[in-house]
Amino acid sequence: MAPPVLRAPGLGGKILPEQLWGCTTFNIPAQAALNGRTLIAQTYDMEKYYEKYLTILKLSPPGGPGALVVTLAGILGLNGLNTRGIGAVINKITATDARPGVIYPFILRKALAADRIGDALGAVIFTQRATGLNYQLSFPGVAFCAETSATRYQLLDCEGGMAHTNHYLGVEMRCFETHQWLSHGGSMVRRQVADHFLKRHPGNITPDLLKALMKDHTNHPRCICAHGFPDDADTTAFHTIFGVVMAPAEGWMDICCGNPCQNDFIRYNLEMTAG
Repeated sequence: MAPPVLRAPGLGGKILPEQLWGCTTFNIPAQAALNGRTLIAQTYDMEKYYEKYLTILKLSPPGGPGALVVTLAGILGLNGLNTRGIGAVINKITATDARPGVIYPFILRKALAADRIGDALGAVIFTQRATGLNYQLSFPGVAFCAETSATRYQLLDCEGGMAHTNHYLGVEMRCFETHQWLSHGGSMVRRQVADHFLKRHPGNITPDLLKALMKDHTNHPRCICAHGFPDDADTTAFHTIFGVVMAPAEGWMDICCGNPCQNDFIRYNLEMTAG
């Protein structure tokens, strides 16, 4: 079966609303974490309306690794982990070279169907993508942050832990960013807040510290723990619809439905297999 294709060439971010802001991701390799526990995490932000459709899939395919996938009803997958110890999260980035190609939920699921971290990375950087996205991948001993457009990619250094938001960081990728698709500096603020936080805790990052960071309200409401403006309807209010902290090598994720500043995290486990 041919891969699904979507998106008109050159569309970029022209149809995105000006009030848009988005997700913050965190990739914590063993050397940046307390006791060498590899972690990957995300606040997932979009219109508050979609929070009620939050879904967790537990997959047990006969021919590959099992997975826990966080998604919305009707969508293949937004982030997750698998029984081989691979974890994946994403950030929205809008590139100018959009084309017919594979959309990111399919790429995400292909990465989480991989037996090896190299195959997961290959799914991200070598698939014919429809448009750009930032992918963070976690595995014991290695971590990857892959900024992509439809036609190019750049791997960023994750050694001390990586926080990413909704603008390109790699010098090679900045030329692909859709002009003025970001109408404010909220993405830059969230990136700096998270980056400074990780630098203050070198070698000591824990799940609880990440959960505390996910409550940050610097630049409210366009902050890591995002809230819509008071007069926004649920269909337009950009809002953290969930936060998730994963330890892929241990096969668990802690997930909070809605804002981490208001709600508790609940743990979901996935039985691990050798591989």
